[in-house]
This record gives sequence, structure tokens and C-alpha cells, in this order.
Amino acid sequence: MKMLVSDFDGTFFNKDYKDNIKAVNEFVDKDNLFVICTGRNLNRLLVDLDKDLKFNYLICSDGAVIYDKDFNEIYRSDIEPRVVDGVVKIINNNDCFSDIDLIHGASLDDRKVNAIYALYDKNKIDMAKYALEYIQRTHPQIHGYLSKNYININNRMATKSSGIKNLIDVKKLEPLLVYTIGNDINDQDMLLDYIGTLMNSSNLNIDLPVVNSVNELIKILK
Repeated sequence: MKMLVSDFDGTFFNKDYKDNIKAVNEFVDKDNLFVICTGRNLNRLLVDLDKDLKFNYLICSDGAVIYDKDFNEIYRSDIEPRVVDGVVKIINNNDCFSDIDLIHGASLDDRKVNAIYALYDKNKIDMAKYALEYIQRTHPQIHGYLSKNYININNRMATKSSGIKNLIDVKKLEPLLVYTIGNDINDQDMLLDYIGTLMNSSNLNIDLPVVNSVNELIKILK
């Protein structure tokens, strides 16, 4: 049995989406596992997740929450409430950010936040970078990065690589070959910790095999 773990945006969800879905469904039908591992939270992922895709698990919010194929939550890693308060305060005090979102469906009142997102103004990206550095310096319990549109913040222990390990541990999966594919900075740890492949659109400077699409990689894995 093989397990393929794919980033979503720019890797699985792109111009080859339909062909990727077809290839994955055939891959799963041969008793292999397919996992989406994304920086998106579940609600944002569901907007673009095709109902015909035969996935086995979803690793969301950069490893902070894991769901099975029926969308049951099987693992989560929350940020400490006092850290959430401090991070939110910094974000609210910087006008380069807007539309703060505490994930998943959480508020400061219920004290269960596993990820923090906020839109940043691309015209003020230097300010956003400085704010991120300050957040990480003053709150070592978290890590974060700037994606295409958002500042993404998680528990320091939650990464895509740790998400894969936690999935294997929680579900007690037998030893298997774990292949990963991605294209951006938040994919780097899982690409290096498992059998990684880069998308040709990647800007990562790591020495790994490169493919044009997920369906191309699946053809290689057969």
C-alpha cells in the first residue's frame, strides 16, 4: 500500500484538477491512500473540493486538524488561549491586516483555536513581514508564514509533516510508502521528511524530482 499526500492550491487544485481527480480515484481504487494536506481550513477547502474525489483523509490548517473521509475530526492541535489573545492583539493593531479568522469555527470565548488567519494588504507586505517576525519573536509557541493572501499562524507543533505523522499514529496505519508533492514554503517539511516531489511551478530551492502534475506523479508510482 502506498500513501500519496498532496498540497491543494497550485498542486492538486489547478488547471489539471479534473485529470488529477481521475488519476487519484484510480490510485485509491487500487487500495492506496490519498490525503490532501493544505493550509486551508475545512470550510475554505470545501468550497473547491470536488464531490467525486475519492480522498481518505484531509490534513487542514497546515497540520493542525485532521479529518477522515466522512469529515469526522480525528486530530487537532490548539493554540494556547493566552497566545491567541496576544497574536490577535498584534494583528488588530497593524493596519496591513484585515478580516481576522479564528479556526475552526472558534471564537475567543470558547478558547479552542487551532489556526489564525488574516488577510494582508499586498501593498504593505513589508509591514506584514515585520509583524509576522514580531509575532513569532514574542510568541515562540507558534509559527507562521505569509501565503498568497493571508498570514497563517498555527501551534508551533503543527506542520504538514507532523500532520502526516499524527495521521499515521492516530489511525495506526501499517508501515507504508509515503509520497508527498507540493509547491510552496509550507510544503517543504513534508517534502523533505517523506518521499517528496516538487511541482514544476515551485519556487523552493531544494533538490527533489520535479513533475508537471499530480496525475503525472501517479503514473510514475504505478
